[in-house]
Amino acid sequence: MPSDSYRALTPSDLDAIIAVLRKTPPVDSRLPAQERHGALEPRNSIPGAERPFSETELANPERRGVYIASLARCMGCHSGEVSGAPDPQRRLGEGGKVFRTPAGAAVASNITSHPTKGVVPGRTMS
Repeated sequence: MPSDSYRALTPSDLDAIIAVLRKTPPVDSRLPAQERHGALEPRNSIPGAERPFSETELANPERRGVYIASLARCMGCHSGEVSGAPDPQRRLGEGGKVFRTPAGAAVASNITSHPTKGVVPGRTMS
């Protein structure tokens, strides 16, 4: 589970998720026991989403954007990579990750506010 993304959950959102899980009937699943190979390495949260948000913080559009981007895991693809892993600390939102499929390659866009490479109001992305 990408638990690093969920550090930002507000207490009320966390309570809502727990309530849904408790009311959802269990599924009879015959899966083999999970095996873990190697140590779990801690992952960094995106900057500004290292702790739970308050409801008051979500009133600020910029903070709400950080909250949504963290929970939606946007920066896993849209942050630049260092040694094959996303680097949200130094390359937050820069894009560049290449996805190769049978249909061809797609590259994650730069979603920063960079004036020529990022998302700029009034300019379409190519």
